[in-house]
Amino acid sequence: MSTRAIGVIYTTVSSDRAGAEATITTLARGLDVELQTVLVLEPGTYMPTTLVLTTLRERGASTVIAPSPDHLAGIDNAVTLIADVITPEGMVARREFRC
Repeated sequence: MSTRAIGVIYTTVSSDRAGAEATITTLARGLDVELQTVLVLEPGTYMPTTLVLTTLRERGASTVIAPSPDHLAGIDNAVTLIADVITPEGMVARREFRC
């Protein structure tokens, strides 16, 4: 079974949605990752962290792909607790959570 991923675009970071989606799609194809969906977060998105984490679980995904790290600003700590993050700059592996 291939790795499943979701894409995340934050509109305040990039006004070029088509370009951002193309970057996500290219990264997914290049890494042989099955892209499940692309979430578009806007300033008014209700609970964006919860939306991303819930979508990961619902889609059976273990990876988040974004056009740049800035697209995950503010939610990156929570995301890396349960998923790997891939951007053109590189990959951030899932962190181990310790109580």
